[in-house]
Amino acid sequence: MNFNLNFIIRVYYEKPRSNIGWKGFVYDPYLDNSYCIIDGIYMIRKLLIDLIKKKLFLATECLNFYFLNFFIDCISWVCIGARTMNSQLHREFCSNIKNIIGIKNDVSSDLKLLNDFKISLINKHCFLSFNNFKIIFSKGNKNYQFVLRGGNKPNYNFTNIKNINSSIVVDCSHSNSFKIPINQIFVFENVYNQFKYYKNKINGLMFVKL
Repeated sequence: MNFNLNFIIRVYYEKPRSNIGWKGFVYDPYLDNSYCIIDGIYMIRKLLIDLIKKKLFLATECLNFYFLNFFIDCISWVCIGARTMNSQLHREFCSNIKNIIGIKNDVSSDLKLLNDFKISLINKHCFLSFNNFKIIFSKGNKNYQFVLRGGNKPNYNFTNIKNINSSIVVDCSHSNSFKIPINQIFVFENVYNQFKYYKNKINGLMFVKL
């Protein structure tokens, strides 16, 4: 079978935390608790521009809207993580940008919530701007994909995927691999066979380094 592969590099300058801990390079670029955030912003933006010059497509996760405003022109694919996908503020913000939005299922792996986010995303909203206190009227964003990352159990199997009519990316890590990197290979094999033998909406795979 013939198909085209496009590689997207994930540049995650923030780290989502369930409680406390290091929040990412943009907050503490020198890893010494100096919290030189301005330096972090400049360093991240320089990195993104250098990668774009190498003709690479870039992705990141939207945690803090203020940070993303500094980098949005460099990013092709914006991920909404499991801990923020229920946030109304994230839904409103993403409805006002043109980037592709990757919507991860929440930590419970309830796929119904993906559709809730989609409905909000593609529709118009009125909200207060996060950086200059003006009223924004968004037009809605129809560029999105569902990202299946597992939750209390894996959710990349055919039973979960067959009834989804939106574009799907399967995250081979996280709960789908039980957070064991080598297991990503088995997830990939399963998803590849689904892509090969069934007509479904799988359009992408996500990996972490083995």
